[in-house]
Amino acid sequence: MTPEAPRRGAAAAACPTCEGAFLGPYCHQCGEQRPDPRRDRLIEYALAPVRAVGSLDGRWLRALWSLVRRPGALSAEWARGARVRWPRPWSVFFFVNVTYYFVASMVSTGFLKTPLQMHLSGSPWRKDVAARLAQRGFAPEDIERLAGLGEGRPSAALSQFAHAFDAHAASVSKLVVVSLVPMFAALLAVAFLRSGRRLIDHLVLATHFIAWWIGFAVLVSLPLFEALGAAARGAFPGLEWLNGDAIFVPVELALATLWLSLAARRFYGAQSAAWRWARALVLSIGLLGLIVGPFRRLEFLFAWWTL
Repeated sequence: MTPEAPRRGAAAAACPTCEGAFLGPYCHQCGEQRPDPRRDRLIEYALAPVRAVGSLDGRWLRALWSLVRRPGALSAEWARGARVRWPRPWSVFFFVNVTYYFVASMVSTGFLKTPLQMHLSGSPWRKDVAARLAQRGFAPEDIERLAGLGEGRPSAALSQFAHAFDAHAASVSKLVVVSLVPMFAALLAVAFLRSGRRLIDHLVLATHFIAWWIGFAVLVSLPLFEALGAAARGAFPGLEWLNGDAIFVPVELALATLWLSLAARRFYGAQSAAWRWARALVLSIGLLGLIVGPFRRLEFLFAWWTL
């Protein structure tokens, strides 16, 4: 004989998940919500996704706005244990990264897009790239033409391979960008060695900073400044030099330095303004160094291994 089902509407004496006691509407051991027959109605089931999205939007909008308006405040809140109102740091990062993944193709920015030709001609590991291409059966003179060192155009086979590699690398790099977080956290730990912060605290700030940088500095600011640069070149032909890195580098340095200086004041405590701005500038230069060095190397290797 099967046991009788609990009567609908009866109050649960113990948590159905861990059998702990309820303190108010939630279990004090696992956080399970007290069973309520009203939540089993069809209308509640149908409205649950809408309410979930509304709740999610509130937390995420507060977090994203805090990253832009009050640099370092979200990290400081997390470090002191005030975490209920905010998404987890890695959740913020992956939310922004997924947004970048889908939006990047619609904006004009060269960030996270290092073509094979650039790896082959403008990187310290170009000899390794050439050797890998030679192992794939491409002739040395053909490889030199792709690098822009020889006369003529590369063969159709090599051009096709480069096109496939570039498309694949553009997708892979959006995943490899996670490597910037621990690398930049190491820079923060060195720069603020005597701040009393733990390594996990530096990691949290690095996670929020890279999330802000991808979401605001890259997705919003760079396309805007590139559009302004294109307009300036169209109006004044003498400004043809104003493109690419001539816009990317100063914009990134200025934005990152401003954010890091404000974040350092909130997260690491009192320090002289000059010293804070100097460290912020050095950290910003370090970020660009990570991008053109270790990040691009990892980007190439992961793209090569997974192609």
